[in-house]
Amino acid sequence: MNETLKSTIDAKLKARDQKGQLRRLTIFENENLADFSSNDYLSLSSDGEFYRQYLAQLKHQASHGQAREMAMGSGGSRLLDGNSVRAERLERETLPQFHRAPDGLLFGSGFDANVGVYSSLAQPGDVIVYDELVHASVHDGMRLARAARCVPFAHNDAAALQATLAAIKAKHKAANQGQEFCGQVFVGVESVYSMDGDVAPLRALLHALRAEFPRTGHLIVDEAHATGVVGPGGRGLVCALGLETDVLVRVHTFGKGVGAAGAVVLCDSLLREYFINYCRPFVYSTAMPGYALAAIEAAYALLASPVVAAPRLARLWARMHQFHAGLSTLSVPPADDSSGARSIYYAAAGSGAPLASAIFAVQTPQARALATHCRRAARCLVRAIVYPTVPRGGERVRVCLHAGNTRAEVDALLQALRAWTEGAEDDELMQDEPKPRL
Repeated sequence: MNETLKSTIDAKLKARDQKGQLRRLTIFENENLADFSSNDYLSLSSDGEFYRQYLAQLKHQASHGQAREMAMGSGGSRLLDGNSVRAERLERETLPQFHRAPDGLLFGSGFDANVGVYSSLAQPGDVIVYDELVHASVHDGMRLARAARCVPFAHNDAAALQATLAAIKAKHKAANQGQEFCGQVFVGVESVYSMDGDVAPLRALLHALRAEFPRTGHLIVDEAHATGVVGPGGRGLVCALGLETDVLVRVHTFGKGVGAAGAVVLCDSLLREYFINYCRPFVYSTAMPGYALAAIEAAYALLASPVVAAPRLARLWARMHQFHAGLSTLSVPPADDSSGARSIYYAAAGSGAPLASAIFAVQTPQARALATHCRRAARCLVRAIVYPTVPRGGERVRVCLHAGNTRAEVDALLQALRAWTEGAEDDELMQDEPKPRL
């Protein structure tokens, strides 16, 4: 690395560090912390029954002489040597049947799936309209897309979506001597947003889309944070609302509520064939190995079992209601804030809106210090989320509830938050997250 490049990179890192925005890898070993941080909403990833089901899958492969399925690596991309009977069974049978979809295609991650869908689907002249708070992977996909335009609309606002769509039609007519827009329009949203835990008004968004583009408008829904949690048996928001035939593409990921890794793009068989041919993250990525597919299969066997899934969902929602009730009593609206940086704000407090997800945004200007306080005072692991991950002024501690959290753990976290607002913690706690271990 030459000195010019080295100094440029070093200056970038120092500038971010001085703003309190430097991302660091952290490990909290042997601290016995209650997990309020991970996306493992059903607490499946460390569950004994999941592990036993997984081992049973591997044992079945071994007993049937499926050497290829037992290999530690897949050997190549799906189009070369990485395809398998298990992969095709998962994406064409198990997953579409569970999520009530025609067909599917596996990806190594939700990020790859979103990049692949958004970069390949739109053709020249088409338009992508997206919620302003969609995931970074959608933005990266749109940067690679051939669409004529990519246009944001105000978060979760169906009226704003319809106005944006109407403006696209009007602008096209004005620039093309009154000619109607004849391209395809793809609207990209998430069902549950990862930073605030709020839910997309899918019915209203679909109504807005159909009002302006009844034949050429298509909805794409990222169900990453709804999978395993929302809808019947955790099938997602689209299934909960009965909109399976109204959504062009759904992305479900396995690294959150499912407790494994990877993702599936649910679509019809024609789109599946198109993605196999034109979706570069699929074409040029090494396929998931057999042991990863076995974990997905084991997880979905548990999700499909009412005896296993129902009690977990019931425990999760009980903890969610407990935390929501307690947090609502601590929230101070920003306009009424008289306690400055030591206050917290919970947007759903007093809104009357039903609980929607296991994600809670505890907003405070001192997010890093509050996260440290919760870890030290209550042995609860939460994460501070600051700009540029969230907009300026939206700094928060992100709290994720899990089926494995106990009532006592939730009470301890609420007590730590209350102590913070009352100024009870020691000055030692008013510091940044620890430096990473080297």
